[in-house]
Amino acid sequence: MDIIDVNCMYGHWPFRRVPGESMPEMVASAAAHGVKTMLMASLNAVFYQDSYEGDRELCAALPDSAYQIMTVNPSLPTYRDDLKRGAAEFRLKGVKIYPTYHGYELTDTCVAELMEILGRMKLPLFVSLIIEDERMCHMLTPQTTPAYMLQSMIQNNEKIPVVFLNAAPMYFYGLADMVNTYGNVYFDTSGMKMPIGAVVRLAGLMRPTNLLYGSHSPMYYRQSTINMVAGDAVPEDLQKKVFYENAKRLFTL
Repeated sequence: MDIIDVNCMYGHWPFRRVPGESMPEMVASAAAHGVKTMLMASLNAVFYQDSYEGDRELCAALPDSAYQIMTVNPSLPTYRDDLKRGAAEFRLKGVKIYPTYHGYELTDTCVAELMEILGRMKLPLFVSLIIEDERMCHMLTPQTTPAYMLQSMIQNNEKIPVVFLNAAPMYFYGLADMVNTYGNVYFDTSGMKMPIGAVVRLAGLMRPTNLLYGSHSPMYYRQSTINMVAGDAVPEDLQKKVFYENAKRLFTL
């Protein structure tokens, strides 16, 4: 079965060694696990003073089997110009933000403005809820995003798809009804640290078309994230939706 991975990262995690972070290793891992297409963001762009430098590094290394998800910080005045340059220079499939690392909240006006711009650009917004468990970040202390902020984004968004990445189970279960009501919001599966078969339960709570496979590779071990979706308890038609069909439709791949 072909797989589309909507949550890959390229670069260096500054707080510990992460195996398999080079682009040749990322490409080899994808091929070994049946991943035909990767949506990839720059890990360096999260921490560089100028995020655009990290995105340029990613663009230069990006394989033909991948598309770029650009990193912006909407609390900085330069992000509008970066978006214009990125749309011209990169093979973009979306824009990604890191509110818990960049010091703003999802309810801030800068996020609403960014969503207006992305609506005109016809690009989806990716929201990283965590990169690594906050309890492991002793040198940097990102804050947990409260569920009510996600609720606000879901309720007030009409123009663009919003993809929440690395969501813990509490987000899935607490927001399922709102996802069904408002529709234009998606979750990747990388945060599903639950028993095999949990994806079936989630697909029963919210529309199965709103679940996307994401590995958060190389921060997470890809095989374990695949196992969450490919277990015997998951019907084949649901696996196809999560692994491939939903992302192919959403990102026109």
